[in-house]
Amino acid sequence: MRVMLLAPGLDVHTNRFLTWLEKAGCEVIFVDKVKPKNLDPSCSRFVKYPSGLPGTGRRLARLDDWARYLHLHYLWRRFRPDVVNLHNVCDERQYDCLRGRLRPLILSCWGADINRLFVPGADPLSRICTGRVLRFADHVFADAMDVLENCRVLAGRPVPSSLLYFGINTDLFRPDYTEAAKAWRHALAIPQNARVLLSVRAWRWLYRHELILEAFALARARLPFPTVLVFKRYNPLPTPGEDKVYEEDIRVKAQSLGVQNCVRWLDRVPYDQMPAIYSLADLVVNFPCRDGFPVSFIEAAACGKRVVTNHLPAYEGVGLENFFGMVANHSTEQLGRAIAEALMEQPESVSAKAQLARQWAVTYGDEKKCIEHLLTVYGRLAKRYNRGNSRKGAASSCLRS
Repeated sequence: MRVMLLAPGLDVHTNRFLTWLEKAGCEVIFVDKVKPKNLDPSCSRFVKYPSGLPGTGRRLARLDDWARYLHLHYLWRRFRPDVVNLHNVCDERQYDCLRGRLRPLILSCWGADINRLFVPGADPLSRICTGRVLRFADHVFADAMDVLENCRVLAGRPVPSSLLYFGINTDLFRPDYTEAAKAWRHALAIPQNARVLLSVRAWRWLYRHELILEAFALARARLPFPTVLVFKRYNPLPTPGEDKVYEEDIRVKAQSLGVQNCVRWLDRVPYDQMPAIYSLADLVVNFPCRDGFPVSFIEAAACGKRVVTNHLPAYEGVGLENFFGMVANHSTEQLGRAIAEALMEQPESVSAKAQLARQWAVTYGDEKKCIEHLLTVYGRLAKRYNRGNSRKGAASSCLRS
């Protein structure tokens, strides 16, 4: 299976998806402005995304667009992929795929890309253009039902679609990391009798770490034992230095709340060590203002960990309420109360929810099952367009040229 993959080369979701395809034996033509660090040249090829005409400026913007999508069409004809998969439907790449008539075209929505068109002040023209792309697409993947519903609204009609989580290796993410967790507790100077609250979402204002800090301070006042909040720095803000300003603001807030000595800061952790970080935690906390479906939910559940979170549309309809704590609104007071109640829960209840969470993750979030579904859709569309049979033998040499 030859896949032309258009995705942000620096994004962690892109890296994981690329690894999926390579592990599944696919030939990948990766098209972007940036080459992913994990691209395997033995089975994949990087092609720089067309940039249009040099020096055209605003006056010749249409000519620039024309040159860009024609170049993309040329790449599609040159490599003759079985399928084209565009990730993150939010910029000119989606329009280039439409105007270049790249088929079969699969769109992988990341949540924020589609949901941004439903916030107050969203650009009406962007809604119209994205709707056209959705109508043109042969299949749409998303990891939340509300995103798929928003796709239908934008398209103005039903679109061929299905749920596809960014699944994980549930053999790696599992509950059995007790010794490694003890080592992390020692490294972070966390007292043995302290409970641990863990925040792992991206280091951006969207995920409202400052409100998590406020709720943590409220919860501590209710608890009869010491509690520590661990902030894991992840995916810093794109503007240089902005993430440092954000962190400094949170450090100042922690001091004003009197909890600065109860907060730990965790730098980047190798992915294969993340299960131990979850094992360290008694509870995971999540509180974004809007969201798709977080991979961290699947990771935490696979490790048998509960999550306390606000209740967003993207989290509905998959049974999370059976083992996660869902706060009905965006109240930090209610989040603080929910954190305290979860940390005070009886061991028997905690154990039962841990088992439910693990079972859910294995059933819905295992990457083997997700890859199987992905390849099934790829194969069906490639067969419909007869792509595999139409490729010339010489096209295979393009990977080596």
